[in-house]
Amino acid sequence: MIQPTLRSRIVHALSALIGLPLWGATRAPDTEMFQFGERQGRLSRTGTQVDVGEYALHIQCPWHIVGPNRIVVGSEDRNYPEDESANWKDLDSDGPSRCEAKIGSWLNEHAAAPPRVERVEADDLVGSRFFWSVVSCLRRVLPIRCKASTLSDGACCHQQKASHTLWSPATG
Repeated sequence: MIQPTLRSRIVHALSALIGLPLWGATRAPDTEMFQFGERQGRLSRTGTQVDVGEYALHIQCPWHIVGPNRIVVGSEDRNYPEDESANWKDLDSDGPSRCEAKIGSWLNEHAAAPPRVERVEADDLVGSRFFWSVVSCLRRVLPIRCKASTLSDGACCHQQKASHTLWSPATG
Protein backbone atom coordinates (compact mmCIF):
# COMPACT_ATOMS: atom_id res chain seq x y z
CA MET A 1 0.00 0.00 0.00
CA ILE A 2 1.35 3.42 -0.96
CA GLN A 3 1.57 5.84 1.94
CA PRO A 4 0.22 9.32 1.25
CA THR A 5 2.86 12.04 1.19
CA LEU A 6 3.00 14.57 3.96
CA ARG A 7 1.99 17.24 1.44
CA SER A 8 -1.13 15.31 0.44
CA ARG A 9 -2.04 14.62 4.08
CA ILE A 10 -1.80 18.33 4.93
CA VAL A 11 -3.88 19.36 1.92
CA HIS A 12 -6.46 16.68 2.69
CA ALA A 13 -6.82 17.78 6.33
CA LEU A 14 -6.94 21.49 5.57
CA SER A 15 -9.37 21.00 2.68
CA ALA A 16 -12.12 20.79 5.30
CA LEU A 17 -11.83 24.60 5.41
CA ILE A 18 -12.55 25.13 1.70
CA GLY A 19 -15.66 27.23 1.24
CA LEU A 20 -15.78 28.30 4.88
CA PRO A 21 -15.60 31.95 5.91
CA LEU A 22 -12.84 33.27 8.14
CA TRP A 23 -14.52 35.57 10.64
CA GLY A 24 -12.30 35.76 13.71
CA ALA A 25 -8.82 35.53 15.11
CA THR A 26 -7.50 35.40 18.66
CA ARG A 27 -4.05 34.92 20.12
CA ALA A 28 -2.38 33.16 22.98
CA PRO A 29 1.18 34.36 23.60
CA ASP A 30 2.71 32.65 20.54
CA THR A 31 -0.27 30.95 18.87
CA GLU A 32 -2.69 32.59 16.46
CA MET A 33 -6.14 30.98 16.31
CA PHE A 34 -8.22 31.63 13.19
CA GLN A 35 -11.97 30.90 13.36
CA PHE A 36 -13.76 29.40 10.33
CA GLY A 37 -17.32 28.33 9.52
CA GLU A 38 -20.47 28.74 11.61
CA ARG A 39 -20.20 30.68 14.85
CA GLN A 40 -20.86 28.56 17.92
CA GLY A 41 -21.37 29.80 21.46
CA ARG A 42 -19.20 28.16 24.12
CA LEU A 43 -18.21 28.76 27.70
CA SER A 44 -14.57 29.72 28.10
CA ARG A 45 -12.35 28.30 30.82
CA THR A 46 -13.26 31.34 32.90
CA GLY A 47 -16.98 30.71 32.45
CA THR A 48 -17.71 33.58 30.06
CA GLN A 49 -19.67 33.10 26.83
CA VAL A 50 -17.47 33.24 23.69
CA ASP A 51 -18.03 32.61 19.98
CA VAL A 52 -15.83 30.03 18.31
CA GLY A 53 -15.83 28.81 14.75
CA GLU A 54 -16.97 25.44 13.52
CA TYR A 55 -13.26 24.99 12.79
CA ALA A 56 -10.21 26.74 14.24
CA LEU A 57 -6.74 26.77 12.77
CA HIS A 58 -4.05 27.14 15.44
CA ILE A 59 -0.70 28.35 14.09
CA GLN A 60 2.36 28.48 16.31
CA CYS A 61 5.02 29.21 13.69
CA PRO A 62 5.62 32.35 11.60
CA TRP A 63 2.75 33.27 9.26
CA HIS A 64 1.44 36.23 7.30
CA ILE A 65 -1.62 37.28 5.35
CA VAL A 66 -0.71 38.65 1.93
CA GLY A 67 -3.01 40.97 0.00
CA PRO A 68 -2.79 41.77 -3.70
CA ASN A 69 -0.01 44.35 -3.21
CA ARG A 70 1.36 43.95 0.30
CA ILE A 71 1.63 41.91 3.46
CA VAL A 72 -1.49 42.80 5.46
CA VAL A 73 -0.37 41.36 8.80
CA GLY A 74 2.11 38.80 10.09
CA SER A 75 2.93 36.92 13.25
CA GLU A 76 5.86 39.22 14.04
CA ASP A 77 3.43 42.15 14.34
CA ARG A 78 2.62 40.84 17.82
CA ASN A 79 6.02 42.24 18.90
CA TYR A 80 5.00 45.84 18.19
CA PRO A 81 2.56 48.10 20.04
CA GLU A 82 -0.88 48.61 18.57
CA ASP A 83 -0.12 52.33 18.32
CA GLU A 84 3.36 52.94 16.93
CA SER A 85 3.54 56.27 18.77
CA ALA A 86 3.10 54.46 22.11
CA ASN A 87 5.94 53.86 24.54
CA TRP A 88 7.48 50.62 23.32
CA LYS A 89 8.96 49.94 26.75
CA ASP A 90 5.41 49.47 28.03
CA LEU A 91 4.54 46.84 25.40
CA ASP A 92 2.91 43.86 27.10
CA SER A 93 3.51 40.76 24.97
CA ASP A 94 0.12 39.40 26.05
CA GLY A 95 -1.71 42.68 25.50
CA PRO A 96 -3.04 44.36 22.35
CA SER A 97 -0.45 44.56 19.60
CA ARG A 98 -0.17 45.69 16.01
CA CYS A 99 -1.09 42.10 15.05
CA GLU A 100 -4.54 42.25 16.69
CA ALA A 101 -5.14 45.74 15.31
CA LYS A 102 -4.26 44.75 11.73
CA ILE A 103 -6.19 41.46 11.78
CA GLY A 104 -9.19 43.21 13.31
CA SER A 105 -9.07 45.93 10.69
CA TRP A 106 -8.74 43.40 7.85
CA LEU A 107 -11.64 41.30 9.15
CA ASN A 108 -13.80 44.41 9.71
CA GLU A 109 -13.03 45.55 6.17
CA HIS A 110 -14.49 42.26 4.92
CA ALA A 111 -17.24 41.79 7.54
CA ALA A 112 -20.10 42.09 5.02
CA ALA A 113 -18.58 39.33 2.89
CA PRO A 114 -16.02 37.43 5.01
CA PRO A 115 -13.09 35.91 3.14
CA ARG A 116 -13.75 32.29 2.23
CA VAL A 117 -11.08 29.69 1.68
CA GLU A 118 -11.02 28.91 -2.04
CA ARG A 119 -8.15 26.43 -2.04
CA VAL A 120 -5.24 25.19 0.06
CA GLU A 121 -1.74 24.22 -0.98
CA ALA A 122 1.18 22.64 0.82
CA ASP A 123 4.85 22.28 -0.05
CA ASP A 124 7.54 19.73 0.75
CA LEU A 125 8.76 21.80 3.71
CA VAL A 126 5.43 21.61 5.56
CA GLY A 127 4.52 25.14 4.52
CA SER A 128 0.93 25.75 3.51
CA ARG A 129 -1.10 28.48 1.85
CA PHE A 130 -4.79 29.33 1.98
CA PHE A 131 -6.27 31.33 -0.88
CA TRP A 132 -9.23 33.57 -0.02
CA SER A 133 -12.14 34.89 -1.99
CA VAL A 134 -10.86 38.42 -1.27
CA VAL A 135 -7.63 37.95 -3.24
CA SER A 136 -5.50 37.39 -0.18
CA CYS A 137 -3.40 34.49 0.98
CA LEU A 138 -2.48 33.14 4.42
CA ARG A 139 0.96 31.61 4.38
CA ARG A 140 2.24 29.39 7.13
CA VAL A 141 6.00 29.65 6.95
CA LEU A 142 8.25 26.89 8.25
CA PRO A 143 10.89 28.68 10.31
CA ILE A 144 14.49 27.54 10.42
CA ARG A 145 14.18 26.58 14.09
CA CYS A 146 11.50 23.97 13.27
CA LYS A 147 12.51 20.51 12.21
CA ALA A 148 10.45 19.30 9.27
CA SER A 149 11.09 15.68 10.22
CA THR A 150 9.34 16.15 13.57
CA LEU A 151 6.73 18.67 12.37
CA SER A 152 7.44 20.82 15.37
CA ASP A 153 5.79 23.91 13.90
CA GLY A 154 2.72 23.34 16.04
CA ALA A 155 0.05 23.87 13.41
CA CYS A 156 -3.22 22.08 13.80
CA CYS A 157 -6.78 22.38 12.63
CA HIS A 158 -9.59 21.58 15.04
CA GLN A 159 -13.23 20.98 14.31
CA GLN A 160 -14.74 22.79 17.26
CA LYS A 161 -18.08 21.06 17.59
CA ALA A 162 -16.51 17.65 17.89
CA SER A 163 -13.21 18.86 19.38
CA HIS A 164 -11.50 16.66 16.81
CA THR A 165 -7.99 17.32 15.54
CA LEU A 166 -7.90 17.06 11.76
CA TRP A 167 -4.14 17.38 11.50
CA SER A 168 -1.44 18.03 14.02
CA PRO A 169 2.24 17.18 14.48
CA ALA A 170 1.31 14.49 16.99
CA THR A 171 -1.27 12.71 14.83
CA GLY A 172 0.17 13.47 11.37
